[in-house]
Amino acid sequence: MRSFKSLSYWLEENKLSLHLGKTESILFATKKKLSKCNRLNIMCNDKEIESKSSIKYLGVTFDQDFSGLSMASLMLKKINAKLKFLYRNNMYFGFKERKLLVSTLVQSNFDYGVNSWFRGLPQKVKTRFQTTQNRLIRYILNYDGRHHLCSEDFKLVGWLNVNDRIEYLSLCLMYKIHIKKAPAYLCDVKLVSHSYNTRKKELSYIVPKVKSHGQKTFKYCSIKYWNSLPLPIRKSNCLVSFKSKCKKYYMDHFIKE
Repeated sequence: MRSFKSLSYWLEENKLSLHLGKTESILFATKKKLSKCNRLNIMCNDKEIESKSSIKYLGVTFDQDFSGLSMASLMLKKINAKLKFLYRNNMYFGFKERKLLVSTLVQSNFDYGVNSWFRGLPQKVKTRFQTTQNRLIRYILNYDGRHHLCSEDFKLVGWLNVNDRIEYLSLCLMYKIHIKKAPAYLCDVKLVSHSYNTRKKELSYIVPKVKSHGQKTFKYCSIKYWNSLPLPIRKSNCLVSFKSKCKKYYMDHFIKE
């Protein structure tokens, strides 16, 4: 509270204004702690700052417990609305146009920021995303709404299933970390090193020691995915080559299953 008053005073002294009508507060904590207290009571200039259960930052909505449910609900709503629009105009498009429109209008929105919210979702919500992706594939291939999809349909469209795509996107960013092309705050990872060399440990990174909630974070998961990749993929000489090999690896694994 004292820091907030000091900030308000500093702004006034420097002829700046604090727009209290647009100022919000949010309390981040675990579900257990939020059950006891889920809001902040902050006053400034005799006015209470509105407490929120979720906030939007750079296009991504964050919940108090970082569950990702608000972002997931918003994304599913957007995808279904756009899919209805595409179906209404289906008569004008062929296979290539349908795939291009879905990739541009839907897939690009889903990919943005997905590493920050998808892993915290309950499994039933993740299943809804897979169901929605199945609908998109049926639209692209002009199938009936009840048509059963198989791995060949995913291969025909050139898509990975939802979970595999999340891992693929994580690995693409992990490769940038590996070649030092990612932001500095992501590059504080360390390679496994010991007195003897093994093929399994070559180019592997140390997995952070975290508790249960930390096992849903990008850094923990991406290092686990990276260490499990075949060594020839990790040794790719450029990002384009890595993406191609990585996608083929996941697609082949999906088809075998």
